[in-house]
Amino acid sequence: MGKKKRRLKDLKNYTPSNNQAMKDVVDVKFGGDIDAFNSWWASRDDEALDSWEECRDALLQSETQSRYRQHSEDGISEDASGRRPVTPNANPATIVNLDDISAPAKANTKKRHDGAMNDCLREPIPDYISGPCDTVMKGQNNTWIVFGRDRPGDLSTGYGGLGQPRSGTIDLVVGRMSHDPKERDDEGEFLSTDPDFITDAARIYISQKTNIDKNFNLANGGVGKRISRSAVGIKADNIRLVAREGIKLVTKTDLKNSQGEEIKETLGVDIIAGNDDSGLQPMARGENLKEAVERLTHHLSKLNGIVDTLVMAQNQFNIALTHHFHISPFNGMPTSPSPPVVASGTQTMVTLLKDCKFSLMTHKSNLELFKANYLTPAGDGWILSRYNKVN
Repeated sequence: MGKKKRRLKDLKNYTPSNNQAMKDVVDVKFGGDIDAFNSWWASRDDEALDSWEECRDALLQSETQSRYRQHSEDGISEDASGRRPVTPNANPATIVNLDDISAPAKANTKKRHDGAMNDCLREPIPDYISGPCDTVMKGQNNTWIVFGRDRPGDLSTGYGGLGQPRSGTIDLVVGRMSHDPKERDDEGEFLSTDPDFITDAARIYISQKTNIDKNFNLANGGVGKRISRSAVGIKADNIRLVAREGIKLVTKTDLKNSQGEEIKETLGVDIIAGNDDSGLQPMARGENLKEAVERLTHHLSKLNGIVDTLVMAQNQFNIALTHHFHISPFNGMPTSPSPPVVASGTQTMVTLLKDCKFSLMTHKSNLELFKANYLTPAGDGWILSRYNKVN
């Protein structure tokens, strides 16, 4: 007698790869429904399997055969190389399945699919709803290149949806449906998706004619929203532009745009954090700012001198006042200075010398240090960028 078929509870071998296989079979393929898995397991007629990997590979093979049978029932035949299209309802002549190129990776039907060491990894990947004009290249891990026309959503969107010419587009996408991709819907049917500029993980969108700001839902900024223009849009969680030498952001290089219209205004560069342009302000120009600060420190230095002159003049007056006397009408002799005036004048002279004169000297020195630190290239706080410029 053959081996008795094992049920879910009997196939437990707790190693990392097997746990991943368990997740693939139960969670991904059956939505975590143990009863659904057991129903499929009980319906099998062939010999029982010894591991979760074998169980999973058999399931994937069964799904592939079922899917191809469905394509045949829909009237979709193999092409000259024996390939079948990987996207339901798509034009077989314009679908390139990159899985077919990696035949050695699929030679062994019982090959592990845990992804370690860049091995094949079985993961849920939604199908793409392609249009008749699309040429679709699909990788093994939810990676796509679509050659078509402008289409930011379903087949009716964009200039491709309007049937307009000169709207050719290349859409490079990784991670359709982003963090929660699915191959099947709640009814178990294969799931297909349109381009989604919000949820798809990362995208480079190159179009001959599109509404790029609307597609990516961008704030107006100073540049505004461009309509019916060629554009390149890049979106991901993080974007890095790395140059071994230099990077230039340049606007208005030509007299006409891609639609043949004269460019009548010079638009600049908007840097908008949080996609909120409510606090957008013009950039400062470094050399002009440096000149303005230099003039400001010059005027502060002049003010320092004015106050110093006032202090010295007041001090001379206080000296004269403390030595002031009158001629007595009785004997024509000088009277003695007023004691309150002498005491107050002496205290005032000390205060002017200690709190004003010395403070003005310190203030003057600080202004020179400020200029040396912030307004000269040798200073640590040099306010101009040593590398970057803006006009």
